[in-house]
Amino acid sequence: MRGLLLTAGIAACLCACPKSVPPCAYVDRGADAGHVEILSGACSELACPNGSAPTSAGRCECNTGLSPLSGACVSQEMGDDFCGASGRFTNGTCVTKACTLDQALDLESGVCLPRASADAASRLKLEEDEHASCHTSGRVAVASHGALLCLQPGSVCGRGSRDAACAPAGCEAGEVLDETTGRCARVVKATPEGYVVDVGAWTRAVLGPDGGVGTRVLCSPLVAAGAQPLVYGRVDIRVDLSFPDNDVSLVAPNVVVQSNDARSVPQPLATNAVLSLVRSLRMLGGVASAGVVSTHIVCDLPALQTTMASREGDSGLR
Repeated sequence: MRGLLLTAGIAACLCACPKSVPPCAYVDRGADAGHVEILSGACSELACPNGSAPTSAGRCECNTGLSPLSGACVSQEMGDDFCGASGRFTNGTCVTKACTLDQALDLESGVCLPRASADAASRLKLEEDEHASCHTSGRVAVASHGALLCLQPGSVCGRGSRDAACAPAGCEAGEVLDETTGRCARVVKATPEGYVVDVGAWTRAVLGPDGGVGTRVLCSPLVAAGAQPLVYGRVDIRVDLSFPDNDVSLVAPNVVVQSNDARSVPQPLATNAVLSLVRSLRMLGGVASAGVVSTHIVCDLPALQTTMASREGDSGLR
């Protein structure tokens, strides 16, 4: 009898599970194998959002031509728009454009400016007898606000990087990076009627916890845009997300931005940083777990300690 019951249980699970997912498989990938803490032991609980399908490893993979971004599967065009002028959307994260050693990356335009040329000197407000170079090995030359800066590579990681080493988030469809744990967290849950998106968990992981500091993926465009030497700043952001009829694809964001006088970041720039992430949420589709979600966060703009403009014959910054 016990053997018959076991056989019946296996047959029931096989019928309920997607063919590409191991029946009743318990998957614990851990931090060294995909950064997914635990996928449910019940295969029927795996839900994949729009544009993705389950894999034999128990995760959701974006369809051909799409890549994961903040839980959703997006096109190359949408990813590039998310990355901005200085980055390229590659395998679910933004890769900062690489310039040659005699060039500086203009963070605003994405153009590699020849540092020794008259054109570069004009655009960067330098005198003709000035030049710029990163004298410290391994640093990156960038242009921002008409000044040349010599920064650590971690300061110019592409948007969506998980850390200062510029490592990609590594999350699949239906997952978002939780920066507090360093793991990918599933925000899509299966129900008999379809899938539900945990919009509260998405907001905390992607934008930041209410009353806390904003995430790297949210704040990094503001840090780059506000890059200035020896000036610290803070941007205060409140986001309210409404979901008419609990439809994620209809999410209506309201963003309020304030910044201090010392380091002003244009409100449209901060608003767009939020909206570019909300577009990914909208692409997730499904049913929202709540009708309204709000968060109030801050983005700290660290003071950059080094500039790199130096006159001919000067030893420059070290």
